[in-house]
Amino acid sequence: MMRKIILFFIFSITILLYSAEKDIPCVYIIQDNPSKYCLSVYKKQGSMLKLIRNISYDDFQERYSYIQTDNYLYYVNYDEHLIRLSFLTAEIEDTKIKTGLGFSISKDDEFVCVSEKSPILNNSSETLIPAIYNLKNNKRVFIKNFSPDFLLDDIGISLDTQYNEKENGFDIEYNWDTPVPKFKGFIALNSFSYIQRK
Repeated sequence: MMRKIILFFIFSITILLYSAEKDIPCVYIIQDNPSKYCLSVYKKQGSMLKLIRNISYDDFQERYSYIQTDNYLYYVNYDEHLIRLSFLTAEIEDTKIKTGLGFSISKDDEFVCVSEKSPILNNSSETLIPAIYNLKNNKRVFIKNFSPDFLLDDIGISLDTQYNEKENGFDIEYNWDTPVPKFKGFIALNSFSYIQRK
């Protein structure tokens, strides 16, 4: 009888601990794993650590150029397509959106700002322009008030884009040989309009 009581007590404590851990929010950890030639994606909830998926280095154009949001891991493959891994389902999706390594994701995972070549800027294959895509349907969004004309006489080294949560849009910077950007702009997600800031 005493044994049954002890077993019941242990079982009850285990159930209580498991229930308490289920209420703890999940954290997703991306870990470089050179011995297995991959990035390992883990789900951590309380003391539990579970491997979700390994992604081979062969799938990354640049394995350190990825963005992690609450729900996804985004990276660029060798076809220059934006790829995303769902933390919830562990499924990998090729969005078919073409981008360079300079891309940024909105906090709600709804929009991506990528860098694209422009047919107008044929003076340099390095000069890129920003483009916005809706990640729900992978369709390009028209950016109002944007023209790449201000770049016609320049050869761009890099376009950098960062999501600006405070203003809900994407900060755009064109950098040449100095850390100080030559041109700065902003694309507002509430109106999809471009504002030149420098």
